Amino acid sequence: MIADAQWPGHGSPTLLTSRINRPHNGEGAPTPHLWIKYYDGTQTTADAYMVFNVGSADRPYGATRVGKGVCYFIAHTLLDENLWNGVPSFKAELSGIPLYDPSKDSTVGGSGTHRFGDRSTWGGDGDNFPAVQAYAVLRGISYAGKWVYGLQSTAAARLPAANWITQIGKCRVTVEGADGPEPSYRTGVQVNVSTQPVHLLESLMLGCQGKVSEIGGFYKLHLGAPDTPSFSFTDDDILSTESQNFRPFLALDERAQRLLGEAIPRRCRHRQEQS
Repeated sequence: MIADAQWPGHGSPTLLTSRINRPHNGEGAPTPHLWIKYYDGTQTTADAYMVFNVGSADRPYGATRVGKGVCYFIAHTLLDENLWNGVPSFKAELSGIPLYDPSKDSTVGGSGTHRFGDRSTWGGDGDNFPAVQAYAVLRGISYAGKWVYGLQSTAAARLPAANWITQIGKCRVTVEGADGPEPSYRTGVQVNVSTQPVHLLESLMLGCQGKVSEIGGFYKLHLGAPDTPSFSFTDDDILSTESQNFRPFLALDERAQRLLGEAIPRRCRHRQEQS
């Protein structure tokens, strides 16, 4: 039995499914050799097969082993020296948790039925987008009304909706993949709650050429291609007929002279006003 870090209520149906059929030890009719059964975390009873067929006096598997809120799968294998090289090992590839996508919320400038205060409306293609995942980390991830990971009590105003919706749109733009059109940017990661959110954000940004900036208490995201410029100029805006020189960094003595030159007139003017 292997427990998965999957969000309860999401995943494959709870079925005992035969995965491999072949003659046992190479002889006879095809026989099932591997069965997979998945529980999505909403189960209310322990697995009956495990309780009545697997438990023993030395290693009991009691009816109280429900695993409430835990997603897990059970793998049964029929040993076959011609099929398995020892006891098989398993690795689960998980789908992401349902996330709030502001680009699908018509009340904040998006288009759709997502609402931050109603978790039942969450989920969709944005669950795989780094921009949506980063938004979730900055707003904070909770379960059953309790904070689990990310920042806490971050106001929606601190993540300007227009900026985030634009960047999410960049993730959704399709490119030609091996199997046809696919989103430009997709990421997925299994995270321990002990991981610092800033380190997770850095990892997510690697998947979209992005950067999260904190400016005056506001969090903004920029990823992929540059946005529309806020200022531009052409050759016509430059005085090409006059020479122009600018030294941004002066020598130490020149800086001192400039500071003294600015301070002395102010002192003289102050004294004249007093007299």
